[in-house]
Amino acid sequence: MSGDGPATYRVGIAGAGIGARYARSFQTVPGVEVVAICAASRERSEPVAGELGIPAVYTSFEDMLAECGLDVIVVATPNDLHHSQTLAAIEAGAHVVCDKPLALDSAQARDLLDAATRRGVRTIIPFWLRFVPALVRARELLAGGSLGPPVFVDVRFLNCGWGDPEGPMRWQFERARAGSGALSNIGSHAIDALHWLAGDVRRICATTSISVPERHWPDGREAHPDADDTAAFVAELANGAPVSFLASHVAYTARSAFSLAVHCRAGSVTMSLDTTAADPRGRLTVMRRGDEGPHDEPLPFSAHAPASGGLVDGPYNAIARELIDAIRERRAASPDFADGLRVQDTIDAALASVASGGWAEVTTGSTGKER
Repeated sequence: MSGDGPATYRVGIAGAGIGARYARSFQTVPGVEVVAICAASRERSEPVAGELGIPAVYTSFEDMLAECGLDVIVVATPNDLHHSQTLAAIEAGAHVVCDKPLALDSAQARDLLDAATRRGVRTIIPFWLRFVPALVRARELLAGGSLGPPVFVDVRFLNCGWGDPEGPMRWQFERARAGSGALSNIGSHAIDALHWLAGDVRRICATTSISVPERHWPDGREAHPDADDTAAFVAELANGAPVSFLASHVAYTARSAFSLAVHCRAGSVTMSLDTTAADPRGRLTVMRRGDEGPHDEPLPFSAHAPASGGLVDGPYNAIARELIDAIRERRAASPDFADGLRVQDTIDAALASVASGGWAEVTTGSTGKER
């Protein structure tokens, strides 16, 4: 399936939570048909299939993979399933979307990247911030070189805990299923944006906390989260510039609120967006040496944004289109599993720092080689 492309690409979705968003996004791409969805129970998948007109419903990922002749598979399941399901999809010759983070650790992420490279399939990670116009324009300005090299970076991704910071227990608060909590779930997006705009992190000193130590499952059972709901770190970029970083699921703020500022030798860019904003393009302010203060940078409208919808609808539509275009054009999609591995390397270093109580070097994959 990784050779000449078919007239119509057949997509299968694993996961009926955020998987529904992926299904809608692929349905906006010409020449694509979402033909199957799989979830742990039909009670989860059948309503999504009925709403979106998806003909086949499965409770077995293996059966969906074997029976549907899929060209593209979306792995939108809990993190502990990413490695096995993505590896099976790759070995079947399908192109893959794997939800973030790519895996539970760098060794798993490296395994998936190597398998995809060996099999010749296209891959993408939904780091959707890369498709927000404010971030795209910030990257263009920084890449142009006129602002000079970064001297420090500040990154924040705050989340109102799925609408309630002290809300019910979820698998994202279980370390065995998630790998880590806020650090992996929303922190992975912020780390990728940091890499994309300012470059790799070379060393890191992190701390995490569980601010809500007791929660309840939806059926009322008591639960004790063991994955972080807040993660913070200071870090150094490859050029020595310091970074401050915060990701939290227990912020009384907008449903999601992201900001990133890159201060350089000759100016700065600061972008922000949140779910209360009327403009899904985000906001970008720029200040150059000699300016009296920051000014708003004009932003283009996204060609992928729907006429109405939420903050991430346009970016997810763009992610689906990017993967299909990459398959058709026989090129790497962006961001791909290599970018997912870079993020996982940084997450692993942050967790190593938490465990040791000091600085940790960012290493590459499972090799232990420093960047």
